[in-house]
Amino acid sequence: EIFKQLGSGNTIKDVPLRFRTKDGKLVHLLIDSNIRYERDGSFGHTRCFIRDDTGRKIREARASLLLEETKRSLKMLDNFMSRSLHHMRTPLHVTQNMVDAITSCFTSGDEMNKSRIDECLGLCRMANDQIKSSIDLVDDTRDLSKFDQGAVLHIQPSVFDLEKFGRDTLEQIPTPDSSSVKVALELCPAIAKEAGPSMAVTDPKVLSRAILQLLKNAVDITKTGTVTLGIGYKNKRLTFVVADTGPGLEMPPDAAEGDLPTIFQRYHQELMPDETLDLTMATNLREKIEENISTHKKNGLGIGLCLTYHLVQALGAELRCSSEKGVGTTFQFSMPRNVSYNSTVQPSLQLAEVRVSKPMSTPMLVTPALGNKYFDKPP
Repeated sequence: EIFKQLGSGNTIKDVPLRFRTKDGKLVHLLIDSNIRYERDGSFGHTRCFIRDDTGRKIREARASLLLEETKRSLKMLDNFMSRSLHHMRTPLHVTQNMVDAITSCFTSGDEMNKSRIDECLGLCRMANDQIKSSIDLVDDTRDLSKFDQGAVLHIQPSVFDLEKFGRDTLEQIPTPDSSSVKVALELCPAIAKEAGPSMAVTDPKVLSRAILQLLKNAVDITKTGTVTLGIGYKNKRLTFVVADTGPGLEMPPDAAEGDLPTIFQRYHQELMPDETLDLTMATNLREKIEENISTHKKNGLGIGLCLTYHLVQALGAELRCSSEKGVGTTFQFSMPRNVSYNSTVQPSLQLAEVRVSKPMSTPMLVTPALGNKYFDKPP
C-alpha cells in the first residue's frame, strides 16, 4: 500500500507499520516519505523518515486500559450503590407503614382501642430499630473511612462492672432467626478461666461496639447450635471471646494460628496480594471481587469485621481467630494488663463464674455509633 501511494506521486505521512528485528521482536514505527520525478517522468529520488512509535503505542494502550478500568469501576460503584440502597429500603418501608398506620388511627375518627394502640406502638418500635440499624450502617462506613485516612480514635476510659457489661451486651445481640440457635453469656469460660478482678477500666462504648460486630456476624452465619460471648482472664489479661458453631471459615493453608481470615477484607472476601500477579490470576481476582461486591448480603455491606479489627487495635488489643470447617469459629482478644490491674480497680472483687442465656423474645437494640469527637484528624 505504501509503494502504491508513492508510485502515484503521493506523499505519505505518519503511516504506522511494524518492523521485526533480527532477534524477532516487533517494533512499532511511523514512516514519512515522498518521491521526486524528473521532468521526463523518470524516477529522480525519494526521501524517507522513520520514527520509533513505541511510546505512542504504549500511551494508547494505557489510555485504553484506563478507559476499560474506569468503565468497570463505575459498574462496581453502581453495584455497590444498589447494594447499599437495598439495605436502606427495608427501614424506609417499615417507617412508611408505621406512619400510614398511625395516620389512619388519628384520621379514622374512631376511638382507638388498646389493641390498636399496641399495634401502633409495635410498629413504632420496629421502625425505631430499623432506623437505628441504618444509622449504624452509615456510621460504620464513615468511621472505617476515618481509620483509612489515618485518623486516631480517642479512647475515653471509665470503670465498669464486667458482669453488667456482659449482660447489657447480651441484651443488644440481635435475636437469631432460628429457634435452634441459642445465644449466651459466659463469665470465666474454659478458654479464659483464671481468677481476676470483676471491674475493668477502658472505653466501654468502643468495646461494646467491637464485640457486637463480632456477635452480629456470628448470629447471622450460625444456623444451629450456640453463639457465646465469653469474658474471663487468660495470662492475667482480661480476655473477650466470641465463639459460634457455624459453618467455619476457609483458612489459607499457610495461615499461622490466630491469623485473620479473608472475611476481614472490606466489601469483599478476597485476599489482596502484596506482589504483582500474572494477568490470569489478576483477572480472576478482579472477577471474584466484582462478584462479591455485586452480591446483596443479608445484613450490612461487608465492613463490620474490618471496622472491628481497628476498634480492637484502638483499645490496645489484637484480634485473633481460629476456625475449623464444619465446627465453628472463635474470635478473641486480650486487653492490656493495666485495664484490670491498676489503682482504680479493687482486686478483692473477683469475677464470678456465670452463664446466662438470652431470652428469645428480647428485641434488637443498636449500640450508638462513635461521634466525631472520638477521632483526631490524620497528620
